[in-house]
Amino acid sequence: MLERGLSILGWAALVVFVAMGIRQGLFPIPGGDLVNYIIAGERFRAGAAVYDAHWNTPGLVPYAPPVIVLLGATFWLPGQVLAVLVGLAELLSLRYIAGSWWRVGVLGLLPLTAFDIASGYLNLVIGAIILASQRESAAPLAWAGFAKIGPVLALPFGRWREFAVSALVGFAITIPWLHMWPEWVHLLLSIGPSPGFPLVIPLVYRLPFALALLLVRRPWARAAAAVMAMPGFYIITTLLFLVPIRLYADEFLARRSARSVATA
Repeated sequence: MLERGLSILGWAALVVFVAMGIRQGLFPIPGGDLVNYIIAGERFRAGAAVYDAHWNTPGLVPYAPPVIVLLGATFWLPGQVLAVLVGLAELLSLRYIAGSWWRVGVLGLLPLTAFDIASGYLNLVIGAIILASQRESAAPLAWAGFAKIGPVLALPFGRWREFAVSALVGFAITIPWLHMWPEWVHLLLSIGPSPGFPLVIPLVYRLPFALALLLVRRPWARAAAAVMAMPGFYIITTLLFLVPIRLYADEFLARRSARSVATA
C-alpha cells in the first residue's frame, strides 16, 4: 500500500512538474539536447561540417559519426513531434529500469526524473541500454558507446561478439563520411566542460574508481563503472545510478530467494 500511495503521489508530481515547466518555459519544446540533435541532423543532411563548432554553439553534438548519421536519417520530423517521441522513449526506458509502472511513479518523486524526461537528454534511454546489456543483448550498447563512451565499460565479456557486430555496422554506415572520425576525435580533445551545467567530479578523478569497479566482476559494478566513466558527468547524470541500484537489488533478492529455497 505504501508503494502504491507513493506512486500515485509521484505520478501527480511528475505530471504537474512537467506541465508547469512547459508552461513557464523551463522545458521548451523542443528543448535541451534535442535541439542540438535536430540541428546536427540538419547539418549532416546539408553536407555541412558537424564538428566544426565551439561548445556553446547550437547543434554541436560530441557523439561519434555513427550517431550523427543516425540523427541525419531520423531527426527530420517537426521538433514538437520529436519532443513527444523522445519523452515517450525516456518514459518507457524508465519503466524498463524500474520494473513496473508503480515504481515509475515512486521515481517521479525525484525532481531529476521529470527534468530528464522533459528535456530530451536521453539519459534514461542510455540507462535502459546499459541494463539490457546485462540481461538480454549488448548490441545496443555499441551505440550508447558511440554517444557517451562510458557505457562500453558495462560490456559483459561473454557478449563481446554481438557488441562487435553492432559496432562494425555503426562504422560501416559512416564509410562514405570517413573524414568525420578524425574531426570527432579533434573535437573531443579540444572542447572543455559545458558551461551552465555543474560538473560533479571531473573524469580524471572518476576514472580510477570506474576501473576499480570492473574488478568486482558483477553486473551492478559494471553498470556503476559505465556511469562513472561518462565524459560529461552532470547533476542529471546521477539519475543513471538507478541502473546499478536495480541490478544490485535483483542480485540481492535472487541470493535471498536461493537461501530460502536451500533452507526450506
